[in-house]
Amino acid sequence: MKLVIFEPENFYNFYPIAYLRPTYELRCGHSLLYEKIIRNHPGLSVSFFCRDCLAETFSSRAPEGASVNDLAGLDDDLLVVNGCILAGNWNLERDGGEEIGMSPEGDLLYVRISRESAVSLPKDDIHAFLAAAAEKLPPKTDESLTLIRYQWELIRHNPEAIVSDFEIAGKSGVEGILHSTATVFGSLENLYIAPEAEVHPQVVIDTKNGPVTIERGAIVFPHSRVEGPCYIGPESQITRGNIHEGCSFGPVVRVGGEVEEIFLFTIDHATKTEINGRRTIHQKFKQNCFWFIAFYCIKEPVTRNLLIVTPIRWFRDDNWAISIDKRSRASG
Repeated sequence: MKLVIFEPENFYNFYPIAYLRPTYELRCGHSLLYEKIIRNHPGLSVSFFCRDCLAETFSSRAPEGASVNDLAGLDDDLLVVNGCILAGNWNLERDGGEEIGMSPEGDLLYVRISRESAVSLPKDDIHAFLAAAAEKLPPKTDESLTLIRYQWELIRHNPEAIVSDFEIAGKSGVEGILHSTATVFGSLENLYIAPEAEVHPQVVIDTKNGPVTIERGAIVFPHSRVEGPCYIGPESQITRGNIHEGCSFGPVVRVGGEVEEIFLFTIDHATKTEINGRRTIHQKFKQNCFWFIAFYCIKEPVTRNLLIVTPIRWFRDDNWAISIDKRSRASG
């Protein structure tokens, strides 16, 4: 049996942060969307489908042994999963009859299909294959799954994803360095400091409202405050930061100042990024020798929150950040 993770056709809803990566390679909580799906379906070979223009570069980052845009590999017993599902602890049962799962809004969530049925379906592209499967298999409406349809929903669901990922990881306590003058305000059971991570003097870690994870090699420098739920990824640094709830950082980023409900991450771990201040989003595009830094503003239609893209400085690698401005804005 094979696990197939596909990029839905509404990838443009995630521009600009999905220009150079599949939507399932975006982060929510501790990990990327596709990493959660693979985590919940162990022992299966994995096949990815994304835009053709991204296939070559994504192949260099995909998990070892995974195929990308291999239509011939669809002649198998398949668990096909929408890569924009926020998996949590959900997994698609391997046993059971053929089935196609749909959201109440009509989005395709997953397909469980046998080899005998799969070989008869058209394979012009993954979406033609899925459309034919939808006509052939019995549908089931699933209201329990969270599907990320827009980029601001990554921010909206980030706090709950951090909590879910912390519980699934099952790690707590101090394996790294927690200085004697640092303060944990809340339960130690909601704190995990990995080996080689350091929390320096005069740091406050607030775990009353959610867990805090500080991964291997990360450093929280003096006079910083970190409020859970929060994830600080490998080799990241917090420098005099006032980190409010709902933040995910890393791997390999540097953060200072006051931030809230933000994720900031790199795909290539070779460089570090810096962001100082709150309500800021930046990203750098790199394609061959073409460099571009963009201003971008997105109005979230329901709550009228703003996502603001601003260039902070020139970077030498592919670095991404996104945050949410909670201030209410008049319509228009």
